[in-house]
Amino acid sequence: MNKKYILIPIIAFAATLFDSYAQIHSTLGYHNPASRVEIGKAKISVTYDYKYISDTTGKTYRDDKFCLQISDNGISRFYSLNAAKIDSIFYSELKKGKSVVAPRQWMRKNDAAAHSDLFINYPSKNKLTYILKVMDNTYCYSENTPEMSWVFSNATKVILGYECKQANVTFRGNSFTVWFTESLPYRMGPWKFSGAPGLILEVYDTKKYFHFIATSLSRANNAIYYYIHDYKYVTRDDILEIERQMYADPIGLIEKNSKGKIIGEKPTKMTLPYIPSLEKQ
Repeated sequence: MNKKYILIPIIAFAATLFDSYAQIHSTLGYHNPASRVEIGKAKISVTYDYKYISDTTGKTYRDDKFCLQISDNGISRFYSLNAAKIDSIFYSELKKGKSVVAPRQWMRKNDAAAHSDLFINYPSKNKLTYILKVMDNTYCYSENTPEMSWVFSNATKVILGYECKQANVTFRGNSFTVWFTESLPYRMGPWKFSGAPGLILEVYDTKKYFHFIATSLSRANNAIYYYIHDYKYVTRDDILEIERQMYADPIGLIEKNSKGKIIGEKPTKMTLPYIPSLEKQ
């Protein structure tokens, strides 16, 4: 009889393999509300729809929803609202004593939830902190806030009632177009985009692999949270290597980042189709 292998705790692996930053998901929760620390109040919050390519051959896309919070003192947090909803369901059901929780049932086929956070000017000014969950491990790295060399054009358009100007930038291997509004004097935007002369409301790349578009703005004085984890502190290059390994050897990456073990004969080495990353280098 052929040996079988068991990989624990990989549940519905194929369905939850990718998120918008090319990471492997665990079905467990990401941010436990009990571990959060308030680090500021949001003077403005922006919701973005994010569409990214998941199959360059078939031109299929996945969808996530993000929030950018910006405080008076320049601290910002960028995170997935889909992931936050999953956490809310997961920990709420656990609190009720349920032993089986399915926090992703509300998601549509092409929905994604990035288990990552990006902070600018926290824990110190001009520093960017990036947090990424890969299975049972939560990684963290810091870098200087990237400087972007913007090339401005005369093009304009209106987004959410704000007149926006166009700028272009090449950043870490990809070329992007952004639309920013000087009516909102916050030099920030989705993901790592910052330094334009106003709030960035739309971003897309020349190959149409990635697209952020602002869908709403709020001036509610909501708390900005940082979550305490048992972090594995790494470098940005380490995260790029994790992303590379996800496609080249996903089974090896799972073994490295999961508390589960393969019992019996291991599956033959597998590779996965490459999904482009917002930063290649």
